[in-house]
Amino acid sequence: MTETYPDMYLTIDDSIYPPIIRLKGRRIGIQHVIMPYWSGQSVAEISHGFAVEETLVQAAIDYATIHPEEVRDIVDEHERIGEEGVAKQKANPSPIVAEVRRRLGRI
Repeated sequence: MTETYPDMYLTIDDSIYPPIIRLKGRRIGIQHVIMPYWSGQSVAEISHGFAVEETLVQAAIDYATIHPEEVRDIVDEHERIGEEGVAKQKANPSPIVAEVRRRLGRI
């Protein structure tokens, strides 16, 4: 089920795990907007980087301001999943990656 937030700028997609709050009409998750914002990028810089309207970026930031724990949990979960994926790839590289590492002298 995809639920649209009242402001009509964000949607939540719970058909995947973990659920993702996205910019409406885009595949950009709130975590991709909020992490650069937390790092000091402006709304204009983020919207330019994703080629989206500033209103969408501002809606994500507003949502994160109103629901900081929920958004922090989303960011943490996505980072955890990403780190697990990297660890799995390092532990069990594909044959091509293993060969490249061998040729470059890395094991």
